[in-house]
Amino acid sequence: MVPCRLWIDLDNTLYPASSGFLDALDRRINLFLAQRYGIPPGAAPAERHRLYVTYGATLLGLYKERKVDYGDYMDFVYQEEPARFFPRNPLLGRALRSLPQEKILFTNSCLAHARKVLRYLQVEDCFREIFFLDRDFVSKPMPESFKRVLAKTGWSYGESLFIDDADRNLKAAKALGMRVLKVNEDGQGNGYPCIRYLHDLPDYLKTTFL
Repeated sequence: MVPCRLWIDLDNTLYPASSGFLDALDRRINLFLAQRYGIPPGAAPAERHRLYVTYGATLLGLYKERKVDYGDYMDFVYQEEPARFFPRNPLLGRALRSLPQEKILFTNSCLAHARKVLRYLQVEDCFREIFFLDRDFVSKPMPESFKRVLAKTGWSYGESLFIDDADRNLKAAKALGMRVLKVNEDGQGNGYPCIRYLHDLPDYLKTTFL
């Protein structure tokens, strides 16, 4: 059965990981850790990674351990502009608009960042709704984040395809009964079905489900 609902990640999924855009955001997080908490610049990347691995999102770890201010963090980190890192991809919009399935964006980034990237890529109209890391601090791969989407959309896991670049998020979605698809430029699925770019999605659906 062809999935009739698509849950699509943002960073390193809508645009290529090789662009370096997410790496630039990570550098902003490192700078935030150094400036706000006095963590030595050389130690900041390891601390960011620890929080990310432990809590699912660096922001969530900072909230739990240091009671970080949500707005301060988001305003500081998400200042980079996508145009500096990758060109618009007309294939992406054509691919998404060719698919009849309902689509939501499901990201651990903030709403302002998600809207900025969607506007730049000119695909805002392709998504029914944006689900983002809000002030409730519920993030992927926490099951609660998936349940939040179900509660607001009325969808079910069984009718859905979850598309992401991160193995731990794919693992969480699969455990809930969702079909999953990884986006990885090198074609490294690590055991998950994989496409290199999101604009390959229509071909994947045709060859896999028809």
